[in-house]
Amino acid sequence: MAAVTEPLYAQRSVDLPPLEIEYVGGELPPIDSISMQVRLYQGASGSALISKTAVTFTDEAEPTDEDPDLRVLALDTGVTAAELTALPGL
Repeated sequence: MAAVTEPLYAQRSVDLPPLEIEYVGGELPPIDSISMQVRLYQGASGSALISKTAVTFTDEAEPTDEDPDLRVLALDTGVTAAELTALPGL
């Protein structure tokens, strides 16, 4: 299992749009699902503030002149405005 840590920027009044993570390399190996956790900060102990399983995703090549092996992993998180509104301390 691999882990990716990315900052999350969101508005509480709208559903979270797809997250796009750029990476260089080959296509991801066949996998059944991606899971996601939202925490107040990286490494925060205890339960995640938001936890999603079976996040749908696409993995597409988007080569550029500078990076011919550039790919974009787009995650459709399913995080709703109601879930974002319920986050503490923001």
